[in-house]
Amino acid sequence: MLNLKKHNPPLILRVYGFISAIIEPLCCLVIGGGALCFRGRKSKRCRNLLALTKAERPAGTLFWFHAESVGEVNSILPLIGLLKNTTQDAYFLVTVSTKLAMAVLNKANLPYIILQYCPLDVPFVVARFLAYWKPNIACFVDSAILPNIILQIRKYCRLILLNGRLSDRTFRRWKCFRVVLRYLLSQYYHVIAGSETDQQRFAEFYQDNLSHIGNLKYVKMSMSDIEENALKILREEVKERSLFLCASLHKGEEQVVISIHAELSKRYPNLLTIIVPRHLPFGKEIVDYAQRYRLNAVLKSCEKNIPANCDIYVADTAGELKIFYSLTKFAFVGGSFVPRGGHNVIEPLQVGCIPIVGQYTANFTDIVSRMEQASVLVVAKGQAELENIVEGFLKDTNTINKYRSNLYKVMPNGQEILNKTASLISEALLAAPSTTPK
Repeated sequence: MLNLKKHNPPLILRVYGFISAIIEPLCCLVIGGGALCFRGRKSKRCRNLLALTKAERPAGTLFWFHAESVGEVNSILPLIGLLKNTTQDAYFLVTVSTKLAMAVLNKANLPYIILQYCPLDVPFVVARFLAYWKPNIACFVDSAILPNIILQIRKYCRLILLNGRLSDRTFRRWKCFRVVLRYLLSQYYHVIAGSETDQQRFAEFYQDNLSHIGNLKYVKMSMSDIEENALKILREEVKERSLFLCASLHKGEEQVVISIHAELSKRYPNLLTIIVPRHLPFGKEIVDYAQRYRLNAVLKSCEKNIPANCDIYVADTAGELKIFYSLTKFAFVGGSFVPRGGHNVIEPLQVGCIPIVGQYTANFTDIVSRMEQASVLVVAKGQAELENIVEGFLKDTNTINKYRSNLYKVMPNGQEILNKTASLISEALLAAPSTTPK
């Protein structure tokens, strides 16, 4: 295949760069005003968007990971831990795009991670960001495509795409701009597809640097002592109760699960529904909606312990989903009853929690299909079916045990995936020229 690395970008990419350069002053003016007006975290976000920071670039090897949201952040933390142990003087710049991802990393409190919001993908901001941080290697996670960064970063280091994903909708859109994605993919040192389907889709555009090692989300994250203690306390608080966990809920899905709770609680009076909203501020709306059914709903941020008379417990605190998955035997995974494409179903499976999803799972089509065929995951096509599935699990624990017994047949070796990915990153790092500042 033609080597595109040294060729000029396609016309549409040059137009994108030209337009983003024109609107850049206005963006900087608006966001810069926000940095002056806001305080605390909002000010930090505005400054980071313009590649302004109070953090210093440490001496040593700097890995840059860009992870859009919390799911991507969770998938790279074990990889960062392994690279830290195998690379001398290693530090990690992690950029994110959401407040929840920022909250999760802040809670992890790892001294070798420098946490920033991702800069705007406009030419001069990108140039400032790269000139300041001078990363030795860069890894984008999942579906992040940032053209100006991709075009400029080759001056500094090699770029790798981890868990590369093209959803059905994204794949169809990129077919209209085939030459653009082909060129952008050619700028990566390596593209590691998240699934075999993703690999096939990427291969339609560019395949010289493409492989499929396995999905990093299969790597099990160990629990800290603090998490283990929190889990122990929760088990004591709910030990006599039937549990229905609803994870990563989006707006609209609360109506479904609260309605189901109201119906099932007539037959299971000790039922406790735990809701973990995808966006933490959404928790207050969930409580308000539950109160329409005259249910006792509480926010974790307001009530640390679960009251004995609680019907709906809304866990509106960051980075604790793993604890709740470990607490329950099954869970409804949100973003799948509304057209959001679903969320990570591997995380609950890692701790023996059987996921239930709706029909909107475009983000994890391969994984959901494979897990459903292996009978370790259940798909509900509507509210009535979801209610029947939940009641079946509440009524007969043997049904859950049958699902759990199939797990060992389908869960790949996460440690092997982790080791192979780390080796490829280390190989790219060793082969690349050093950019470490003196």
